[in-house]
Amino acid sequence: MTLARLDEVVAFDEEGGIVGLQFDGRARRIQEAQERKEAQEFAELVARLERRNWAKRSRATPEGYERQRAAMIRYREANRARMRQLERDRRRRKYEENPVVNKCQECGREWPAPYEKCNKRSRFCSRSCRNRNHGRTRVRPTLGIRQMDVREAIFAALRPDVGATAKAIAKAVGGKEPSVKTLLSRMARAGEIASDRRRPALYSLKPPSSP
Repeated sequence: MTLARLDEVVAFDEEGGIVGLQFDGRARRIQEAQERKEAQEFAELVARLERRNWAKRSRATPEGYERQRAAMIRYREANRARMRQLERDRRRRKYEENPVVNKCQECGREWPAPYEKCNKRSRFCSRSCRNRNHGRTRVRPTLGIRQMDVREAIFAALRPDVGATAKAIAKAVGGKEPSVKTLLSRMARAGEIASDRRRPALYSLKPPSSP
C-alpha cells in the first residue's frame, strides 16, 4: 500500500493545532487505485493457495487422484499447442544451462552450438577452416620423379637366352613391380620381347631373326 507522509496530508488551524487530514483529488485517486490493485493481488493469492490446498487434499484419496489425473489429461488434449510450446521452452532452458561446446580442429576456436542447430557437433568453425583442413589432407606426398627411360632399362636388363620374372626385372631397373609387370605384359603382346606365358611369366629378349 502506498502511504503519504503525515506532513503532506495533515491540516492545521491558526494556532498550529491538528484539525484533520486533507487529500487533494489526484493523490486520493492514486492511493485508491493502489489499494484496489493490492486488494486484487491479495485475493488472487488467496485463491491460488486455496486451490493448491484443495488439490492437495483431493490427491490424498485414490478417487481424487484419478479425478485430477483425468482433468489434467483433458486439459492437455484441449491445449496441445500450449503444452508443446511449454515443452520446447523447457528443453531450450535445459540446453542453455549446459550447451554443447565445439572446438575447431583447424584453428582451435571454441564456440557453443545454438539450440536451433540439429547437428550440434561440428569439427570446424567455418567453411574456410574446413576447406583448409580437407585440402591439406588430400595432398599426397609425391612418389618421386617418374622414370621415363624404363623401357630402355628393361631391354638392358633382359637376356636373350635367360628368362627373368617381373619381380626380378623391377628390382634390376629400380621400378615398381606392378608398373613394370604391366609394361612387360604389353611389350610381350606387342612382340617386342618374349614370354613363356606361365605363372609367373619369364621374360627374355627375342632372339635375332636369321637373314
